[in-house]
Amino acid sequence: MLWSYKYKPIYFKDLYFKDNLHLQCATWLSQWTRNSSFLILSGPSGIGKTSLAYILANTYDFNIIEIDNTTIKDILIISKGISLNNKKHILIIDDIHITSTSNTPHIINILNFLIKNKSKIHCPVILITNDLYSIPFKFSNNYFLTVNFKIPGKREIEGVINKCIEDNNITIDYRAFQFLIENNTDIRSVINTLQLLSSKDKDYKNYNDRSIIGGDNKSTSNHKGVSNCDDKQQ
Repeated sequence: MLWSYKYKPIYFKDLYFKDNLHLQCATWLSQWTRNSSFLILSGPSGIGKTSLAYILANTYDFNIIEIDNTTIKDILIISKGISLNNKKHILIIDDIHITSTSNTPHIINILNFLIKNKSKIHCPVILITNDLYSIPFKFSNNYFLTVNFKIPGKREIEGVINKCIEDNNITIDYRAFQFLIENNTDIRSVINTLQLLSSKDKDYKNYNDRSIIGGDNKSTSNHKGVSNCDDKQQ
């Protein structure tokens, strides 16, 4: 199993956002009315925006409708109704900044329809983008609540790494650990890198090659978990 899937956030406590911005999103959904704005989640790739959208929907008991293959007619019908399990619907459109796929014209039509017919949409709408300024439509604060997520800090990245190495009983040398913290802002990428490193050698305790994460290939001492090699040599 891919670790990025294994460690996919399920609850709010699993998220690594700075400044607790996800709580602002929770307030938006918990207090949602037909007059509420659409929600835009904007920020770097791999930090958990899509996971947050799903956590919000599940926490507040909404049935998730992904827009990809949904027609405008379907949206009008769906937004006014409830699901078979008696849940209200929530619309989620991911990667709205991407304009080079075969499905792009359809998505753009959907987005334009949502904006022009906001009063006809009877359910919450969440839009997700890596680049707020590359989305294929003009937006106004009157229609959107935009939450901009920042690049994860060193503390957040360190928390992810520590959880992975403790859960999987692997070893990582201290300097490689520091390199990962200093040079990665994509949490999903960090997790994938750790999985690749852990499978690179049959015995990860003897793994010295740091070429996967960058830096030099000088031999370094390794210890279970994370420890300071320099301190060990003193």
